[in-house]
Amino acid sequence: MLRPADPSLVRQLADELHIEHALAQVLAARGFHRVAQAYAFLHPSRSQLHDPCLFKAMPVALKRLKEALEKGEEVLLYGDYDVDGITSTSLLLEVFQRLGFKVSYYLPRRLEEGYGLSIPALQSAHRQGVSLVVTVDCGSKDIEAVKTANELGLDIIITDHHRADEVLPPALCILNPHVPGSGYPDTGLCGAGVAYKLALALTRELGGSEEDLENCLDLVALGTVTDVVPMVGENRVLVHYGLQKLRQQCRVGIQALMEISQTVQEKVGLREIAFQIGPRLNALGRLGDAQAAVRLLLTGQMEEALEIARLMN
Repeated sequence: MLRPADPSLVRQLADELHIEHALAQVLAARGFHRVAQAYAFLHPSRSQLHDPCLFKAMPVALKRLKEALEKGEEVLLYGDYDVDGITSTSLLLEVFQRLGFKVSYYLPRRLEEGYGLSIPALQSAHRQGVSLVVTVDCGSKDIEAVKTANELGLDIIITDHHRADEVLPPALCILNPHVPGSGYPDTGLCGAGVAYKLALALTRELGGSEEDLENCLDLVALGTVTDVVPMVGENRVLVHYGLQKLRQQCRVGIQALMEISQTVQEKVGLREIAFQIGPRLNALGRLGDAQAAVRLLLTGQMEEALEIARLMN
């Protein structure tokens, strides 16, 4: 049974969009009261994506990253152990390596360190020569950890999507659409979406290939679907194109996950990500060490990918 909606609006949507009456009624009942709004929902396109530099903090992040690249500094990506954190970390690691950065990554062990920035991990990174830390899908509430990092001489760039407290960590800059005054119009992005925005801005700044970056949209789709953020706005667009990648040009690690989970590649959709691929990718971080999940997503060797995928399964 369909929810009731304004009959005149339903007729208008059906006539002008050339869609079935039932679909028009669903759209109207869900709050799509303008034809252009409903059309954009039904036809996701890249033109609906916002400029990453709408983040007011983006110029600071880009300037510091360029400096790190020019000086050959050691950069650490500090992620989270869930699928959003794993895909975000993998995305930035792949992009940073392609752009020539000296970069490594760290994902905390959930049962030992918990969520967010770990002071011992930051101290260890400092001893190993790291001078810049980019958080991924975490950091917005880690005031004490960021203070400690500052005292050590570590610069912190936070990329995150979680709601922050009124008092923010004293990071070099924070890319988080939920932070007041962020400047970014879409607050629905997950960690992978924010990481993609940084990767896109950095690629443009350094003259890299945006075509190569398109290949990362499979990771954005995985992170977005499994983090259960609203499937509207930019999320809908990013997942639309990410699903095309998953169905056509799947990376080796995801092929292994599909094989283990008996997922048909050509039929991958939100359900398959949410209930077949996602839980397996999530398992390592929830029960142990998620580092291998990043290796799975970035490896080019099917034998290694299948070994990790079997462990996840």
